[in-house]
Amino acid sequence: PHACLCACLLLATLEAATASPAEVEATATVDPPVVSEAEAEDSGEVLWRILHANQEPSMFSPTVRYGHAAVELGDGLMVSTHGYFYNHKQHRPDWRDDSWVFSLKDHWFREIQLKSTSNPKAAFYPTSVTYKGAIYMFGGDNMVGDGRKGHHFGIGSDEVWRLELDPIPPYIGLGHKIIQLADKYLPEMINSWLIPATSWLIPVTGEWTLVHKGEKGGLVSPSPRACHAAAVIGNKMYVSAGFNKSDLWYFDFDDATWTELHPKSPKGGPGSRYSHSMSAFDKRLYVYGGNVWGVKDKARTDIWMLDPTSSNLEWKFLGNGGGDGKGGESWPPVRAHHAAVVEEGGSG
Repeated sequence: PHACLCACLLLATLEAATASPAEVEATATVDPPVVSEAEAEDSGEVLWRILHANQEPSMFSPTVRYGHAAVELGDGLMVSTHGYFYNHKQHRPDWRDDSWVFSLKDHWFREIQLKSTSNPKAAFYPTSVTYKGAIYMFGGDNMVGDGRKGHHFGIGSDEVWRLELDPIPPYIGLGHKIIQLADKYLPEMINSWLIPATSWLIPVTGEWTLVHKGEKGGLVSPSPRACHAAAVIGNKMYVSAGFNKSDLWYFDFDDATWTELHPKSPKGGPGSRYSHSMSAFDKRLYVYGGNVWGVKDKARTDIWMLDPTSSNLEWKFLGNGGGDGKGGESWPPVRAHHAAVVEEGGSG
């Protein structure tokens, strides 16, 4: 009855979860090979298409990053926020607090110009979800030190922030095409004036609001964390585990309160899991992969299911591909720091 979960597991995964940010950055900047549609059809492989290639950061292209949070907002828009990258030019790590919108239809990026003066701090590995047209971000790590000698998790955040975008002008796609033509054909002096002017005339604007202050604000809340996972069922955002965590909470969007479902993963469940994914389907939660805290061979490829409305909150083990972690044609190998989504309309 639960075989209808269709998760697209993105295979941009760290083989070793202990890799340093600089090592991950080095691999993240390598573009994947481009395969033609004809070659993909002949081989039967899934065709990946580059919609926005790596390029120098600008007001129309964000910096490379990982450990960020991205969600599909509706109307063919993806919103990406926060994250981390290693700035090789300046020889220092760079934690991001910027937010960007990407058109899945027209393939343009625009930085969101914030009207709010109080905004979430730069963070590494927060989560974001959508509810009623807004983005909700929870947690994330702010790091300890400058990160040049390796990554040390800091206290992190336990705040919940909401990002609401103003209506995006319908002609922004046309403006982007004009900018592309200007970039290609107009002299640099004219182009350097036209691009900022177009951004000013056709801005994408939004506003952050702090909706829950967390434990520091004297409220009931999950402890500060990063590398956790979040998913939405109804009017609730469920948050699972995280670095050195195994608890399960939900946040009620309507009354802005947290409720703890269990303080730690029950015996026989996924355990203290971090850098995993969690998806919601048919009012159930599905946890896949990630790392298990405190064990030598920590990466996993197992899937667990939980009905959060049940009285005993029992995790059900759905499989791990045989248990050797190597995977095969019908099961992926172990992984963490991946991404998973539920395909709308999936039926088997």
